[in-house]
Amino acid sequence: MKYKAIMMDVDRTLCPQGDMEKAGNPSPKVLAALKKAKKLIRIGVATSRPIYKTRHILETINANGYSIFLGGPQIAHSRTLKTVWLKPISKPAKEKIYTVAKKYKLVALANDGFCIPAFQFSRQALSAKLINIFFHHVPFSQFENILKDLSSINDVAVTRLVTENKQMTEFDITDIKATKHHAMVHVAKLLKIKPQEIIGVGDGYNDYPLLMACGLKIAMGNAVPELKAIADFVAPSVDEDGVATVIEKFILNQ
Repeated sequence: MKYKAIMMDVDRTLCPQGDMEKAGNPSPKVLAALKKAKKLIRIGVATSRPIYKTRHILETINANGYSIFLGGPQIAHSRTLKTVWLKPISKPAKEKIYTVAKKYKLVALANDGFCIPAFQFSRQALSAKLINIFFHHVPFSQFENILKDLSSINDVAVTRLVTENKQMTEFDITDIKATKHHAMVHVAKLLKIKPQEIIGVGDGYNDYPLLMACGLKIAMGNAVPELKAIADFVAPSVDEDGVATVIEKFILNQ
């Protein structure tokens, strides 16, 4: 198979984990590999970050395709950052999500795809067109109950995020048709290629739908076990320049 695009998660895949505002860029080795790959394929990212916290990385890697933001509900051109696809959460779903947040006294943030930065998910925010709701600092002691309550809400996709704090976790909530899988299929249409011609690379739970939409599924060496289980290839970790290995093996030598 001759691949025509690569879509990569950002944190712990393309870049080391860090503060979104100050996270380091890809390593020199990864940047050099991406520079070579750009002559052959389209390059984009699929991240839970909003656009404004991804801009500097897209500029650094000189991405030349489309990218996915906020876990799936927003697609924008990687250079112009012009939004080309947006999928909001329904009003009934927002109200039920708000009820869950209040029940467990959770810190919740919301995104509309344009406001900078994310704003508090309050009752007043229910009237806004929201595409992503983020539950922050979810105690593991409440994890199962919260996940059960959220999963009972029709028309939403709930994705657990990887966190450094082993006592806490986080959730991304989008419309059920706005996961990285749905967005990836739409990106393929925008690029006028088949999903089977795209390489997907990730490390977290929310990269499962991304990989399932791609022709070649790559899990990083530091990925969660569930992602490695479905991968066609497990690359070295982010600290070992895994993305460079993927590019050299599946793009430059194809």
